Amino acid sequence: MEDMKIQKAWPNVKIRYGAWPPRLMSKKYNSPTEWIPPQKGCIKANFDGATQPGGGLSRVGVVFRDHNGNIVKLGAQHIKQGTNNEAKAYAAWLATRCARNMGIKKLHLEGDSLIIIQAIKNGQIKSWHLQNFISLILEDLNHFEEVMVSHIKQEGNTEADKLTKWALSFNQIEDTFFEDFDV
Repeated sequence: MEDMKIQKAWPNVKIRYGAWPPRLMSKKYNSPTEWIPPQKGCIKANFDGATQPGGGLSRVGVVFRDHNGNIVKLGAQHIKQGTNNEAKAYAAWLATRCARNMGIKKLHLEGDSLIIIQAIKNGQIKSWHLQNFISLILEDLNHFEEVMVSHIKQEGNTEADKLTKWALSFNQIEDTFFEDFDV
């Protein structure tokens, strides 16, 4: 009898949330606060992006590490002015594109933007100006043998966060550190 009540309630849930059956998520998203190494044979790419207050310059940072926590590659880039979400989406795309160009087979993509991570996992985002980045990321992810995408709280994304903030501290674009990312 209880099952019948739940089944009758699904149409209301569908109308409200737009999914059938809906993906039930708790209101509290439990993400790790410490960086955890990827599985052996996998490379983890942590990404971050930031914009100066008032909509100034934007910078992105990506750190690739192996299962021992050793840095395989890292770098920071400037991007045109935009929002923090645009910077984070660009950083995620930069991570996937670089991983492809590096010949990585097993990728674990991790960032501290829940909006971007959920958009990648769902394959879409409501914000039209971020959809192009999400589409490019999804296209890149199809080229890996294995992919894991996860959210980490900012406290656990410290290396990418520090790299991005370091790059953001430069006012002139030509003063910014650029790693050859082979994009």
